Amino acid sequence: MESPDLIALRRMLGRAIKQARVQAQLSQAEVARRMNVPQSWVSNVETAVRRIDVVEAWMLADILGVDLTDLRSFVMNDEDKNIDS
Repeated sequence: MESPDLIALRRMLGRAIKQARVQAQLSQAEVARRMNVPQSWVSNVETAVRRIDVVEAWMLADILGVDLTDLRSFVMNDEDKNIDS
């Protein structure tokens, strides 16, 4: 079973990916087409139902036009907000 901290981090990563996708003006279907996966895969990543590995994260970042460090920064900033709450 996953720890609550890992689940929270995966949720934050999903939100970061969704934010980057929306900013890139791409639909889940378009990202899925470029990744050669079903649209549901993208949805499951964004909602933290599915874990992704580093290669998938790198591919997503490339498609979304962001660096992996940008996604990490979003996650860490989101985590800081949750700690301060």
